[in-house]
Amino acid sequence: MSKSTKRHRGAARSRRTSSQQHPARPPRDASVDVPWPFRPGETEWTGERVRQLLSNPVYGYGIDLQPYDTIADAVTQLVHDLAERQRESHQPLSLDELDRHFQALFVDVVERGVCVRGLDAPPIIPKEEWLHVQQVRIGRLVRGEPE
Repeated sequence: MSKSTKRHRGAARSRRTSSQQHPARPPRDASVDVPWPFRPGETEWTGERVRQLLSNPVYGYGIDLQPYDTIADAVTQLVHDLAERQRESHQPLSLDELDRHFQALFVDVVERGVCVRGLDAPPIIPKEEWLHVQQVRIGRLVRGEPE
């Protein structure tokens, strides 16, 4: 590829507006606390990184809650609590029930000052898919499988 072709492609990329950029991808010089699966200098997937990615509401709701590690931990705790509830009741939770629980959590962490709500963006995946992932996580825990 010639240098002029590379420059042209680079120029085309730089002309994109912020609304055309991937909403969850941080800038190249982002701080350590970013919702993207790889932070600067990291290149390997880990179980913890996958858990944080699956637990971040920015993907299914477009709600940017920070710090990301804190909201991921809060979502994971809710998943564990809901798994315990489901184990005791023998009744699976519907997507609507899960949605109510998670939306209440998102409001609660902001009201208590545990998280700060940043700028919302369009969800990256449909909310129902994100909730289904949480439903699968809950089901695994109910069956005694590792998360």
